[in-house]
Amino acid sequence: MLDHVEECCSRDCAVNIGSAAFKASLNLLANTIFSTNLAHHGTSFSQEFKDIVWGVMEEAGKPNLVDFFPTFRWIDPQGIPWKMKVHFEKLIEIFDRIINQTLQSEGSSTSIDVLDAFLKLTKDVNQEWSCSDIIHLLM
Repeated sequence: MLDHVEECCSRDCAVNIGSAAFKASLNLLANTIFSTNLAHHGTSFSQEFKDIVWGVMEEAGKPNLVDFFPTFRWIDPQGIPWKMKVHFEKLIEIFDRIINQTLQSEGSSTSIDVLDAFLKLTKDVNQEWSCSDIIHLLM
């Protein structure tokens, strides 16, 4: 983050504090769960992730007319379930990619994070966990 601030100072432009704080908190959580940084100042991934999470929050917070008028369920005038499905599919794709990267680099990392603990549970014979269960836990 200091590199980003120095870069903004050298270019004589303003630092977006909200964006920097979001990237820092996202990286803090990602390092705890995945042992990797998800947001980098040079990429647009953090903005995409923020848009997905924001979309889920917006759709979850909207009152759904179908809840009040069940006869309109087959019409679905607002399309809230469909929009939520799109956002969750994007999240599933992101988490699936992270899990696959972790499985491919297995053994190269010495630190154990939350994802490694979940993956260890999937390998235990007595547990009936799958990668799909892990993805849904991460959401």
